[in-house]
Amino acid sequence: MKSIRLRNVSKSYGATPVLSGINLQIEPGEFIVLLGPSGCGKSTLLNIIAGLEDPSGGQLLIGDRDVTTAEPADRGLAMVFQSYALFPTMRVRDNLTFGLRIDRTPRAEIEKRLKWVSELLQIEGLLDRKPGQLSGGQRQRVAIGRALIRSTDVCLFDEPLSNLDAKLRTETRVEIKKLHRDLGTTIVYVTHDQVEAMTMADRVAVLSGGKVEQYDTPQAIYDKPMTRFVAGFLGSPSMNFLSGTVVAENGLRLVRDGGDLDLSGYDVANGTPAGEAELGIRPEALRLTAPEAGRLRARVESIDLMGADRILWMSVDGRLWSVRVERDRACREGEEIGLDFSATAASLFSRDTGARF
Repeated sequence: MKSIRLRNVSKSYGATPVLSGINLQIEPGEFIVLLGPSGCGKSTLLNIIAGLEDPSGGQLLIGDRDVTTAEPADRGLAMVFQSYALFPTMRVRDNLTFGLRIDRTPRAEIEKRLKWVSELLQIEGLLDRKPGQLSGGQRQRVAIGRALIRSTDVCLFDEPLSNLDAKLRTETRVEIKKLHRDLGTTIVYVTHDQVEAMTMADRVAVLSGGKVEQYDTPQAIYDKPMTRFVAGFLGSPSMNFLSGTVVAENGLRLVRDGGDLDLSGYDVANGTPAGEAELGIRPEALRLTAPEAGRLRARVESIDLMGADRILWMSVDGRLWSVRVERDRACREGEEIGLDFSATAASLFSRDTGARF
């Protein structure tokens, strides 16, 4: 397996910057997800790795080889597209082996690889069908198989599950993760779906505005987001926020009109917190109390039953907050409730820079 290194990679279309100073180190055999909203540059970055786009600046290495200007065919990688990109007039077996036949791979080797990949993906019974005779999930398996059959060290996925329904997305997610575990291929996977990123990746690169906001394990990004953007983007429902002025004299606290909040025990990441700030708290980190006992007062606006639990939507200081509770927790709309939380589960961000304190 091979590593991928991006050194200060940038991309502009005319005077419009799309990527700025991207630095990523992807280890051999890692499953990396590029995550972000539409227009953040994640697909452009994947296309640069694939050789489908030329960077405006910077360097790209696959293994120990500089491939910044190399042709796609010379990079030793395979790609799975969002649209499947199957030849509609070819049978599945011909779609799978097309690249090998172009490379003039010996027939015996082609048959050996075809048998291996069709058994691996459980599509042996589909080999003589054409793409129009397959379901969406079956076509996606064929597209994945076409990438795997070339036995490359690096495989790129560009939102491969976006055309599938919810049930098929879940099933295919599990299949791709199992394939990675069995084969150990280095995978770079683009998605805007947080669930895919959290459940599949070894590490996640969260992009916004053409820059990497944070690059870490899914759990670390969720528990300790390093920017206000990452905190608000990751999580469903998203993190709740409260504005105020952070003061570090006589203990850390957030000064606000509704009363100061003691933040003793908060794990400071950078410098000494001071100035205008936003306090962030995940829905599951909030505890319900009696109105007079809570550090915050809230009013229940609506209740969403999610099956295993409930989401309470509450007004807090004029903002709509979400609180995740057990499904049998008795609440009613219009009820006044107190909210409590531990400072160790909170996040604090500078209003000026958006960086985590």
